[in-house]
Amino acid sequence: EQNCIMFDSKRRLWIGAQEGALMIDWDKFKFDNTKSKIKVHLLQTGNDTIKHIANNTIEIAPEKRNIKIEFGLDKNPSLLKNVFFDYTLISEDNDTLENIRYDQNGKLDLKYLPPGHYTLNIIAKKHGQWMDELTIQIYARHSIAENPLFWVSLFILLLLISIGFLWYRHKAKNAVLERELRLSQLT
Repeated sequence: EQNCIMFDSKRRLWIGAQEGALMIDWDKFKFDNTKSKIKVHLLQTGNDTIKHIANNTIEIAPEKRNIKIEFGLDKNPSLLKNVFFDYTLISEDNDTLENIRYDQNGKLDLKYLPPGHYTLNIIAKKHGQWMDELTIQIYARHSIAENPLFWVSLFILLLLISIGFLWYRHKAKNAVLERELRLSQLT
């Protein structure tokens, strides 16, 4: 009923437990030390799938602000699911929107991303050690109605139209008064 570990004369490691024993031939045993790169498998904005990320930069149209990113390892010859991902989505104001640690699924699904610049930092770790890192810049464009310059321009335009209308009305009223004054001087 005891767990035990034993190394025998034939360089075999025996690990005993209540349900049985495990034997590892130490001369043939290899630790998983494969290196792999992080790869984005799927990137969707709205209903559009983006095939290629140029310069690790994504630009999102205003009407397609929901974003779905699926990532994982480019190649993992060991086929072991021993890689964990830490990923963080940070806004241009250094606010953390998402911070996921020790995830093996590699999926980020945001229903709405406000306009602005964001940095998605993905770190792959194997056996708790850093393996690879991928940084993606995301730019969610403003729609015309979300752009502060649009509202300032619209306010200035309406102000100019109002001033023009008042000026025209004042000139027209003065013209009528001058005409009435001339008519009254003639009679």
